[in-house]
Amino acid sequence: MAKYSPGKIKCHELCLGGCVNRKDTGCRVCRGPKDGRRCVAQCPEDKMLYQETMRCITKPNCIDRGGLLFEGLCLKDCPAGFSATNVELADVDFSNHTCYPCHQQCPKICEGSQIMYLADAERLEGCTIINGTLQIRMNEDHPHLVAELRRFLGRIQEIMGYLKVYRSNTLPSLEFLENLEIIHGQWELGHGKYSLMIYENANLQKLWNYGDYPMSLKLITGSMYFVYNPLLCISHIEVLKKMTTYNSTNDLISADSNGFMQSCNVVSLIVKSEVQSSRNVTIYWTRFNTAPSQQLMGYIIFFTPSDTSRSPYDGRDVCSEYSWQSKLVHLNDTNTSHKVFLAYNLTGLKPFTRYAYYIKTYLTDSLHNVTHRRIGQSIVHYFKTQIARPTPPLRVFTMRKTEDSITFSWKILKSEENLVQRYHVDVFVQPDDRKLLDQRNYCLNPREVEKEPEMVEECTAEMCCSVNSVFLDVPDFSDSDSDFYSRKKRSVELKKVSVQTAKIADEFQSIMYGFLSDSPSTETTSKVHRTKRDTENFRNRIYYNDFYAGGIEYTVSNLLPYTYYTFQLFACSAADSSYCSAYSIYSDRTDPSPVLQPLNLIVIKESPLDSSEANTIVISFKEPELANGAIVAFNVEIKILNAQSEGRKSRVECITRLEHERAGYEYRFRNLSIGEYAVRAQAVSLSGPDRFSDWYFAKVEEWKEPLVEDNSVRNGMITFGVLLGLTVGMIGGYVLYHKYKKHHDDKELLIENDGNEDGFVDCDLR
Repeated sequence: MAKYSPGKIKCHELCLGGCVNRKDTGCRVCRGPKDGRRCVAQCPEDKMLYQETMRCITKPNCIDRGGLLFEGLCLKDCPAGFSATNVELADVDFSNHTCYPCHQQCPKICEGSQIMYLADAERLEGCTIINGTLQIRMNEDHPHLVAELRRFLGRIQEIMGYLKVYRSNTLPSLEFLENLEIIHGQWELGHGKYSLMIYENANLQKLWNYGDYPMSLKLITGSMYFVYNPLLCISHIEVLKKMTTYNSTNDLISADSNGFMQSCNVVSLIVKSEVQSSRNVTIYWTRFNTAPSQQLMGYIIFFTPSDTSRSPYDGRDVCSEYSWQSKLVHLNDTNTSHKVFLAYNLTGLKPFTRYAYYIKTYLTDSLHNVTHRRIGQSIVHYFKTQIARPTPPLRVFTMRKTEDSITFSWKILKSEENLVQRYHVDVFVQPDDRKLLDQRNYCLNPREVEKEPEMVEECTAEMCCSVNSVFLDVPDFSDSDSDFYSRKKRSVELKKVSVQTAKIADEFQSIMYGFLSDSPSTETTSKVHRTKRDTENFRNRIYYNDFYAGGIEYTVSNLLPYTYYTFQLFACSAADSSYCSAYSIYSDRTDPSPVLQPLNLIVIKESPLDSSEANTIVISFKEPELANGAIVAFNVEIKILNAQSEGRKSRVECITRLEHERAGYEYRFRNLSIGEYAVRAQAVSLSGPDRFSDWYFAKVEEWKEPLVEDNSVRNGMITFGVLLGLTVGMIGGYVLYHKYKKHHDDKELLIENDGNEDGFVDCDLR
């Protein structure tokens, strides 16, 4: 797929991140290797790829840089299973700096080191021989500390000096040294006589996991030193002594200072669980039969969210963030209806979460020797709570935006990463209020450009997610009377802050709900947090979509430039909308567009009737259909083209949108001198002035008073003609009338009864 630089240049297919020309030498960054100044798909045959810089170099250059040759590559270190020095082959030439395959396991020699953090252990990853002393003083808090140490130190087989593990408060066991076979004790020993020293480890409860793999240890020189490990039972030390070949003459193993705070006589309890809902589970366990010297006070349920296997020895440090949570269950609080099992309903859990748990007795004993005290404890078991509605997305914010798109991102609780399966987004457009904008004169009081807020990646006390991340990620123990052995501190003041923050958020959401809905909302605050099923009731929604939780950002496209949009984001744990969270509301504007069409200007030619309307140019233009937000004003500019004087040759005037509408979308340049002019106009929107229109030509000519013609003679002649015509017409009509009447009287018929009875006319015959 072809890429384009910011200047719209089509880059070469091997370019990544823009270019200065279309050639493979004009790339700012190469998609693959780089040979000299050219970006290439692969290095030429006479060169190899140096992976540190993705450059094609020659073999001598690789060796000069301390690189190693491997399958056409120049590497800093050989990959797993290969070595450039420690290889048992007869025909190996170590001078050519090549990685050769190892027969079984590549030995790797590392210098002695002191490990206080996982970063220190990481430097020894893959080492099989420690050429010196290995000292471990681990105090870093990590949820999978032993597993991480096993990954870094698990391949160590030999220690040429001695091994010292001391004052490691977060270390529960030494299982991570699973392949350790020999401690030589050369050159020096701890305190001059010890090659294995384990002391002052407050939470060390186990050495090696002898049951999972055959363990044998050899101390060539020196003895063992175990002092003040309060939770390490002597029985574990005795097992280690039996499996180790060494001279025990100088052993110092204190029976009084090891395991004095741990009950080493453990009776196994049988436990099982039954998940009731997304937030509670019923735990069952067998009854514990106490000894005569004991009094059973209750049981302690230890539980913690865990996606991996846990050991009861993990997370016992009281200062650890990942310690086991605990619940003291008094005997009166248990369900004793079952003959064999006791039961307790554990509440306040997280939905759709895998939990590890185990049960331990809580009792008093008159025996002063704690190590011989008999207790009951189960092994670690697991359960998973049911699915439920997740917490609303936290801290929705803009990642990037353009004139037609907005890409936003959000945060979710880490404990709900597996719970959230999909998201639903509703997008609403918020039109600018024209009546409100018309109340302000933007010519006199122009709008100031808003500055983009600086993005803060981490949650702070001012961010809304700070309170949510504190309280929503902690199980609710409000229904219990006590929180025994709990390591979580709860602040009453922070709870008050969270309530106030929630009220402010609800007020804001109520306002937005009223804007988005067809009618003002009269519902309670709890109804404001709607689900996807309510979206059909909103008239301003322009877009909606469901998408899977594959990432934490989403892009909405085909938006209008510099327009205000409101987004409502739901987190869902299933396809059914009833498993969607309450929404998180978020609003932002798109960027202004630099390529919108300018105003369509028309110059109107008028014939002024008097001198007051002379020397005027009239232009007409309407508001553009597409603008960067609402139009608030217009700028009009005029300049004289043939000015004779040295006065001002151009001027810019501003009118508000409302004034222009009331003027019939026309504007008049008055009191102009005679000459030729060029005029143009531009719209001013909420984002600022847009592009000017093209220049249009207009001309102001000298005004002359219209000439008045003498039409009296013509008018008299017309009047005389009209009167003469009327007179002739009347005379002619009179003559015709009398002529017609006379002719009609000569032809009059005889009357039927004229007084002559015989019917004959009395007249003389001729």
